[in-house]
Amino acid sequence: MTCSRYSIFNSAVLVCIVVAAAGCKNEKAEEAKAAAEQAAASATAAAAAAQEAEAKAKEEAANALSSKKDELKAQLTSGVDAYDRKIAYLKDKANKLPGAAKKKADEAFAAYDKSKTAATALLTNIDSATDASALPELATKIGDALKDAGNAVDSAEAAAIPKKK
Repeated sequence: MTCSRYSIFNSAVLVCIVVAAAGCKNEKAEEAKAAAEQAAASATAAAAAAQEAEAKAKEEAANALSSKKDELKAQLTSGVDAYDRKIAYLKDKANKLPGAAKKKADEAFAAYDKSKTAATALLTNIDSATDASALPELATKIGDALKDAGNAVDSAEAAAIPKKK
């Protein structure tokens, strides 16, 4: 076989064309790969941002729930503490009463103790609340419990400090 210059030239051109074509394919493949990597990085960043936003929202909701729970606890404990101070005063007054009046006052104090126990039992309900939707109902129950305790204190006051004739 004789190799002519023409066939060598054709072979060289053919090799250049194949190499150039392969090079073009590699450039496009590299561009596509770079674009895919950039898209993946953007998706990862977006997912991280979404997770961060979700975590922040959960934290804000937890803080709001905690704040409302603390507010309800403060309302309940301050109300009960005020009634306890008044009951202590009334018990001191009731100790000076004669038999039947003292017995009536003691019954009123027992009624207060019962309503106080019911009111303070709501503290565990406040602590166990895991979602803000339960808090309005608890607030209503606390208001009712404090009202009942207040009525019991009023009864105890009427019994411990009889009206003068």
